[in-house]
Amino acid sequence: MEIQQLEFQGKRILSDLERQNLKRAMELRQQIEDEKQKRRQNLDRLSAQLQEIADLANGEEITRGTLESFAEVSIGDDLNDILYVEIVTKDDIVVALRKGRPTL
Repeated sequence: MEIQQLEFQGKRILSDLERQNLKRAMELRQQIEDEKQKRRQNLDRLSAQLQEIADLANGEEITRGTLESFAEVSIGDDLNDILYVEIVTKDDIVVALRKGRPTL
């Protein structure tokens, strides 16, 4: 939908601009094509993510990203327990914290 709207607006603007400044019209045409390509890539990426979600087994865990934060450290603390923590969420609710370096 957005791509079609971009094409429609681009055609309208380009037809006027081509009569006034052909070089600028060509530059604008390239910008529009670049933006359309970027949006198509985003659409393809989102479609692939939706397919990955559809292929997940019920209860299967996925990695969403990495968090960085400050942590309090005291003498005698096990750094693996502090530095390597997994936060498990379900429907954006924290359901578990797993401590320690993950096994490979």
